[in-house]
Amino acid sequence: MRSLISQGLARADPLGIGIDIAPDLAVLSRDGIPSDRIFALGPLTRASFWECTAVPDIRLQCRSLASRIVQDWIADAKFPSEP
Repeated sequence: MRSLISQGLARADPLGIGIDIAPDLAVLSRDGIPSDRIFALGPLTRASFWECTAVPDIRLQCRSLASRIVQDWIADAKFPSEP
């Protein structure tokens, strides 16, 4: 975490209890730009999603993030043209 913050790839949330994230769980850089490769789940997201320490809450975050990653992968996939 310290390395991400010192490199400017992440920043502490406004409450100082975790990492600042976008609504889709992307970690925000020092400049507030959401990462397309670094995400946060669970207790690190407390400032945005206060109730995120229980397994059911983390499970929902995981499902949401997995869906986003799959959608991004499909959008970026290069499928061959059909004959």
